[in-house]
Amino acid sequence: RFLEKYIASKNIDLVHVHFANVGAAFMPLLKQIDIPFIVSFYGYDYEKVPFQNPNIISSYQWIFTSAASITTEGPHGKSILIKMGCEADRIAVVPLGIPIESNALPKGKKANTLRLVQAATLTPKKGQLVTLAALDQLDLANLECTFLGELDDTKYSQEVMSQIESLPNAKFKPFIAFDEFDDEMVKYDILIQPSQYAPDRDCEGGAPLTLVHAQALGLPVISTDHCDIPNVVRHGKTGLLVPEGDSHALAQAISDFYKMATTEFSDWSQQSIRNAQTHFDVKETGRKLFELYSSLGA
Repeated sequence: RFLEKYIASKNIDLVHVHFANVGAAFMPLLKQIDIPFIVSFYGYDYEKVPFQNPNIISSYQWIFTSAASITTEGPHGKSILIKMGCEADRIAVVPLGIPIESNALPKGKKANTLRLVQAATLTPKKGQLVTLAALDQLDLANLECTFLGELDDTKYSQEVMSQIESLPNAKFKPFIAFDEFDDEMVKYDILIQPSQYAPDRDCEGGAPLTLVHAQALGLPVISTDHCDIPNVVRHGKTGLLVPEGDSHALAQAISDFYKMATTEFSDWSQQSIRNAQTHFDVKETGRKLFELYSSLGA
């Protein structure tokens, strides 16, 4: 009732709902206000929420037919919604963006050295156990991997921490505050992020913004073909993508970057910076969202 009165008193023209399960929860309000609304899908709302609560699917179907527009981060997210019954022309692809500095310089590294970092909450969809399985297959001097993140799923986190402690080339750092994140990231050569579907169907939906942050700082990415990651990381140019859950392929990708010398690595780094600046600057992604709002009369 508060929101309904607020929308009326402020003459709101358009409501933007973030996460589809929130849209489902606010269906009574959205039906009552009689103004256009947008719903943005991001991750767990694609498949985890319906997997845990099948009854919400009917609410999603209402959103598909009633929303003025639906947004996803990339084409894969769009394809998921089409399979769920949403008409393609109702879906707008609006990537997430970040503020990007234009003065980033490409990084270099020596051959036969590599400093990896995985920055993500310790949870199954982030694939830390796959990273650790890949590291366990490699006997390479001057290879190290630092795991940054929060402890989330207790059982999973315990298993990850146990395996980190068992590997000489792996270590863990606790959560890094956002305003310190970039300063921490530039200490490394490569971001590794083998995202995958979790047993409860949790997924990235789009792609982790960490991948954009890394590229903007000049870090190429090792990741997977999961969800919209191939739309964010250009395979063979700004990173290497392997099938999700494939620790052997992940180990090979690590080895490829490990062997890479300064000149070649700097080229990958430069292309990573250019990719982030060209496609994921928040000024550009914000412009796309503004154009969507404008097309709906807002």
